[in-house]
Amino acid sequence: ECIRLVSPWVHAGKEAIVLSFFILFLFNRINCSSPWLRFLNLELRRMSPEFAQKLAAEVAAARARQQAWAQGLWGAPLRGAARGGLWLWHAANDNFKMWAILLALAVKVADWWLADEAPAAP
Repeated sequence: ECIRLVSPWVHAGKEAIVLSFFILFLFNRINCSSPWLRFLNLELRRMSPEFAQKLAAEVAAARARQQAWAQGLWGAPLRGAARGGLWLWHAANDNFKMWAILLALAVKVADWWLADEAPAAP
């Protein structure tokens, strides 16, 4: 009985603490966006526009080097396969979140589709 009365208040208190961390982080009062990050002593830093541009330039340069390597391969079929493989790798990395969500959805649909409608009789 006591747990049933206290549990909602403990949960509400935890959610209030998490909300306060989010609001303080939003207004740059603290460096941690959640109490769990604070507990782990992890600090989040916002990416500046200059750093984002620098990172985009580094990624573009690395991809250009990879494409130049693929162009240097001997033979057109090997060169085409390497360029196609690099394109697929970059497309998968750029859209990883979408692919992960689609994979989770496909697993759930397969689980639903393959599940027995009636439980097995003992």
